[in-house]
Amino acid sequence: MKNEKMRAAKKFAKQILPITMFLSAAHAQALDLTVSPGQDIQSKVDQVVSSGGGKVTLAAGTWTLTKTLALGNNLILKGQGASILIQGPDTVYNWPLINVTTADAMHDITVDSLVVDGRIPRGVVFDPNNGYHDSLGIFFFATNKTGSRITISNVEVCNTSEGLHVKGVDGLTVKNS
Repeated sequence: MKNEKMRAAKKFAKQILPITMFLSAAHAQALDLTVSPGQDIQSKVDQVVSSGGGKVTLAAGTWTLTKTLALGNNLILKGQGASILIQGPDTVYNWPLINVTTADAMHDITVDSLVVDGRIPRGVVFDPNNGYHDSLGIFFFATNKTGSRITISNVEVCNTSEGLHVKGVDGLTVKNS
């Protein structure tokens, strides 16, 4: 009986050890990249997402987007409060500034401590016929599967047609935003 328990314990250890090593290696490889003004945020986001996850920290400054900033799973986009400004172009645009749209389940995405300014002029009337009708601040859309563990924290969104638009997500947390 004692030998059977020992064999079972050794077999269990052989099965669990590779899983533990894989999880430890994955956690150890989480990237933590910093982006300074003038650098491309999207390339750093893509690098972190393709590596399996981590954090992109924005140094104090302003970024003017010319296209959507596309986020992905296992990502923290972290600013430093009001000193971080992500803004839309100074011309008419019709796309979300920050976006995750996927047919797969989105998960573990955090946007924290920054300002998103769409720069839409105050006199613009919103209707389907003007150029700003889809000038969204932050847009998350899980088309086929439910998204989870999405957090928006300490984020101010202003001068957009919609500040935060979320579809297909269970487990959305919005704090101090």
